[in-house]
Amino acid sequence: MPPSGLTGALELLAAVEDRCAAAAYDALDALAGDLRALVVDALAGTAVRGQQARLAAGQPVERATRALPGV
Repeated sequence: MPPSGLTGALELLAAVEDRCAAAAYDALDALAGDLRALVVDALAGTAVRGQQARLAAGQPVERATRALPGV
């Protein structure tokens, strides 16, 4: 079912970013070197984009921020 309205779309975007962060976090143990650096960068990016989407959806900062993204 597609989201209804802008807020729903932003919340869906935040949820997608959270799941991407979880996948990146899960992959870290098996990686090293340049590939690990790439995944760490992706994890940071998903955290920032997820927070931005939650803030744009109107969530307060304390709810929009994840202390440990991907965990």
